[in-house]
Amino acid sequence: MEEIFGEEGESASPALCEELVSGLAAGLYGELERLVGAYGRGAVAGLLPQLVSVLEALERAGGHIRERDEALELLRDDRLGLLGQYERERAGRKRAEERYMELEDAVEQERKGHKAALSRLDGQSRRLEEKARSYADQCERQRFSCLNLKCHPGVMVGGSGGSCKVIVGGSRY
Repeated sequence: MEEIFGEEGESASPALCEELVSGLAAGLYGELERLVGAYGRGAVAGLLPQLVSVLEALERAGGHIRERDEALELLRDDRLGLLGQYERERAGRKRAEERYMELEDAVEQERKGHKAALSRLDGQSRRLEEKARSYADQCERQRFSCLNLKCHPGVMVGGSGGSCKVIVGGSRY
């Protein structure tokens, strides 16, 4: 009788399983005929139903192997599809993160530019306010000087538009 063994982890093809069961059945039939010829039908009467059950179980096991192999192939396809989807999503996330970093850098640069412009404008505003106060003080002093001069006898004050002309004893200053 011929024995056929597969390596562990090796997946038998459906045709190979059917071929194996058919080969075993043919080999067992030949051995049973030899036993019947040598010892008579009674020698194999109890053995025959058990052998038929074993061969049927072996055939069912082959069917289970086929189903498992088909399910395994579907799982492999699903795994490959999921890996591809994962890689695409990971690449998309990476692009989005890079874009976010670029935008964040651009916003930070713009913020720095606005802050510098605001600082510059604040400085200009303070200088202009200081000039305005200085001019106001100067005008107030000039007005006060003009009023003081009007109060002195022999001094004539004339002028317009905030200017003051002083005439003392006929001479202009």
